Amino acid sequence: MTAGTEQVAAINRSNVDTALALAEISSEAVDKLAELNLNAVKTVVASGIKAIREIAGSTDVTDLTARAGAWVEPTWQRNQAYVRDAYAVLSASQAQIAALLEQRSGEFSRNVAAAIDAALKNAPAGSEAAAGALKLVVQSAHAVYEPILRAGRQAVQANLAAVPVATPKKKAA
Repeated sequence: MTAGTEQVAAINRSNVDTALALAEISSEAVDKLAELNLNAVKTVVASGIKAIREIAGSTDVTDLTARAGAWVEPTWQRNQAYVRDAYAVLSASQAQIAALLEQRSGEFSRNVAAAIDAALKNAPAGSEAAAGALKLVVQSAHAVYEPILRAGRQAVQANLAAVPVATPKKKAA
Protein backbone atom coordinates (compact mmCIF):
# COMPACT_ATOMS: atom_id res chain seq x y z
CA MET A 1 0.00 0.00 0.00
CA THR A 2 1.30 3.45 -0.82
CA ALA A 3 1.32 6.30 1.65
CA GLY A 4 -1.49 8.08 -0.23
CA THR A 5 -3.70 5.00 -0.17
CA GLU A 6 -3.05 4.55 3.53
CA GLN A 7 -4.05 8.18 4.12
CA VAL A 8 -7.30 7.71 2.19
CA ALA A 9 -8.01 4.52 4.13
CA ALA A 10 -7.40 6.40 7.40
CA ILE A 11 -9.81 9.13 6.31
CA ASN A 12 -12.44 6.52 5.44
CA ARG A 13 -11.98 4.78 8.81
CA SER A 14 -12.33 8.13 10.55
CA ASN A 15 -15.54 8.85 8.64
CA VAL A 16 -16.97 5.46 9.58
CA ASP A 17 -16.01 6.05 13.23
CA THR A 18 -17.71 9.45 13.10
CA ALA A 19 -20.89 7.96 11.62
CA LEU A 20 -20.95 5.25 14.29
CA ALA A 21 -20.38 7.80 17.07
CA LEU A 22 -23.22 9.95 15.71
CA ALA A 23 -25.48 6.90 15.59
CA GLU A 24 -24.59 6.06 19.19
CA ILE A 25 -25.30 9.59 20.41
CA SER A 26 -28.61 9.61 18.54
CA SER A 27 -29.54 6.19 19.89
CA GLU A 28 -28.85 7.28 23.46
CA ALA A 29 -31.00 10.38 22.96
CA VAL A 30 -33.85 8.30 21.55
CA ASP A 31 -33.59 5.91 24.51
CA LYS A 32 -33.71 8.79 26.99
CA LEU A 33 -36.65 10.42 25.22
CA ALA A 34 -38.52 7.11 25.05
CA GLU A 35 -38.01 6.62 28.79
CA LEU A 36 -39.07 10.20 29.47
CA ASN A 37 -42.19 9.76 27.34
CA LEU A 38 -43.09 6.44 28.96
CA ASN A 39 -42.79 7.98 32.42
CA ALA A 40 -44.84 10.98 31.29
CA VAL A 41 -47.61 8.73 29.96
CA LYS A 42 -47.68 6.72 33.19
CA THR A 43 -47.88 9.93 35.22
CA VAL A 44 -50.61 11.42 33.03
CA VAL A 45 -52.71 8.26 33.22
CA ALA A 46 -52.31 7.98 37.00
CA SER A 47 -53.08 11.65 37.61
CA GLY A 48 -56.01 11.51 35.18
CA ILE A 49 -57.52 8.57 37.01
CA LYS A 50 -57.02 10.34 40.33
CA ALA A 51 -58.59 13.55 38.97
CA ILE A 52 -61.58 11.68 37.55
CA ARG A 53 -62.16 9.94 40.87
CA GLU A 54 -61.92 13.22 42.77
CA ILE A 55 -64.20 15.04 40.34
CA ALA A 56 -66.67 12.16 40.37
CA GLY A 57 -66.81 12.42 44.16
CA SER A 58 -67.88 16.06 44.01
CA THR A 59 -71.06 16.87 45.83
CA ASP A 60 -71.88 20.22 44.25
CA VAL A 61 -70.60 22.73 41.69
CA THR A 62 -68.45 24.62 44.21
CA ASP A 63 -66.76 21.41 45.31
CA LEU A 64 -66.31 20.38 41.66
CA THR A 65 -64.69 23.72 40.82
CA ALA A 66 -62.37 23.53 43.81
CA ARG A 67 -61.27 19.98 42.98
CA ALA A 68 -60.72 20.76 39.30
CA GLY A 69 -58.83 23.94 40.18
CA ALA A 70 -56.54 22.05 42.55
CA TRP A 71 -55.62 19.74 39.66
CA VAL A 72 -54.41 22.53 37.34
CA GLU A 73 -51.24 23.63 39.20
CA PRO A 74 -49.62 20.17 39.55
CA THR A 75 -50.47 19.37 35.93
CA TRP A 76 -48.88 22.60 34.76
CA GLN A 77 -45.75 21.90 36.79
CA ARG A 78 -45.47 18.34 35.41
CA ASN A 79 -45.83 19.67 31.88
CA GLN A 80 -43.12 22.27 32.48
CA ALA A 81 -40.81 19.62 33.98
CA TYR A 82 -41.41 17.37 30.97
CA VAL A 83 -40.53 20.17 28.54
CA ARG A 84 -37.37 21.02 30.48
CA ASP A 85 -36.31 17.38 30.68
CA ALA A 86 -36.95 16.74 26.98
CA TYR A 87 -35.10 19.89 26.03
CA ALA A 88 -32.19 18.93 28.29
CA VAL A 89 -31.89 15.55 26.56
CA LEU A 90 -31.98 17.14 23.11
CA SER A 91 -29.61 19.93 24.10
CA ALA A 92 -27.10 17.49 25.60
CA SER A 93 -27.23 15.37 22.46
CA GLN A 94 -26.74 18.41 20.26
CA ALA A 95 -23.76 19.47 22.36
CA GLN A 96 -22.21 16.01 22.07
CA ILE A 97 -22.76 15.99 18.30
CA ALA A 98 -21.32 19.49 17.92
CA ALA A 99 -18.24 18.56 19.96
CA LEU A 100 -17.74 15.38 17.97
CA LEU A 101 -18.12 17.15 14.64
CA GLU A 102 -15.79 19.93 15.74
CA GLN A 103 -13.13 17.42 16.75
CA ARG A 104 -13.55 15.28 13.64
CA SER A 105 -13.55 18.33 11.37
CA GLY A 106 -10.09 19.26 12.59
CA GLU A 107 -8.90 15.66 12.21
CA PHE A 108 -10.36 15.49 8.72
CA SER A 109 -8.57 18.67 7.67
CA ARG A 110 -5.26 17.34 9.02
CA ASN A 111 -5.78 13.94 7.37
CA VAL A 112 -6.61 15.49 4.01
CA ALA A 113 -3.54 17.73 4.24
CA ALA A 114 -1.40 14.68 5.05
CA ALA A 115 -2.94 12.76 2.12
CA ILE A 116 -2.21 15.69 -0.20
CA ASP A 117 1.38 15.80 1.06
CA ALA A 118 1.75 12.06 0.52
CA ALA A 119 0.28 12.31 -2.98
CA LEU A 120 2.54 15.25 -3.74
CA LYS A 121 5.62 13.14 -3.06
CA ASN A 122 4.66 10.87 -5.97
CA ALA A 123 3.23 13.61 -8.18
CA PRO A 124 5.02 14.91 -11.23
CA ALA A 125 7.12 18.04 -10.98
CA GLY A 126 5.14 21.27 -11.12
CA SER A 127 2.07 19.97 -9.32
CA GLU A 128 2.98 21.72 -6.07
CA ALA A 129 0.77 24.68 -6.94
CA ALA A 130 -2.28 22.45 -7.44
CA ALA A 131 -1.61 20.66 -4.15
CA GLY A 132 -1.22 24.00 -2.39
CA ALA A 133 -4.51 25.19 -3.85
CA LEU A 134 -6.24 22.00 -2.70
CA LYS A 135 -4.85 22.45 0.82
CA LEU A 136 -6.09 26.04 0.83
CA VAL A 137 -9.58 24.88 -0.17
CA VAL A 138 -9.64 22.37 2.71
CA GLN A 139 -8.39 24.99 5.18
CA SER A 140 -10.96 27.51 3.93
CA ALA A 141 -13.79 25.01 4.27
CA HIS A 142 -12.69 24.27 7.83
CA ALA A 143 -12.47 28.00 8.60
CA VAL A 144 -16.05 28.48 7.33
CA TYR A 145 -17.32 25.50 9.30
CA GLU A 146 -16.04 26.69 12.70
CA PRO A 147 -18.15 29.90 12.98
CA ILE A 148 -21.24 27.95 11.88
CA LEU A 149 -20.64 25.43 14.64
CA ARG A 150 -20.05 28.22 17.17
CA ALA A 151 -23.27 29.99 16.13
CA GLY A 152 -25.21 26.74 16.49
CA ARG A 153 -23.80 26.22 19.98
CA GLN A 154 -24.76 29.78 20.98
CA ALA A 155 -28.27 29.32 19.59
CA VAL A 156 -28.79 26.15 21.63
CA GLN A 157 -27.56 27.88 24.79
CA ALA A 158 -29.87 30.83 24.15
CA ASN A 159 -32.82 28.51 23.55
CA LEU A 160 -32.11 26.55 26.71
CA ALA A 161 -32.06 29.78 28.70
CA ALA A 162 -35.43 30.72 27.16
CA VAL A 163 -37.28 27.56 28.26
CA PRO A 164 -40.28 28.82 30.20
CA VAL A 165 -40.53 28.11 33.90
CA ALA A 166 -43.59 30.24 34.60
CA THR A 167 -46.54 29.08 36.62
CA PRO A 168 -50.12 29.30 35.39
CA LYS A 169 -52.06 32.44 36.10
CA LYS A 170 -54.67 31.96 38.79
CA LYS A 171 -58.17 33.06 38.05
CA ALA A 172 -59.66 35.71 40.23
CA ALA A 173 -62.25 34.27 42.60
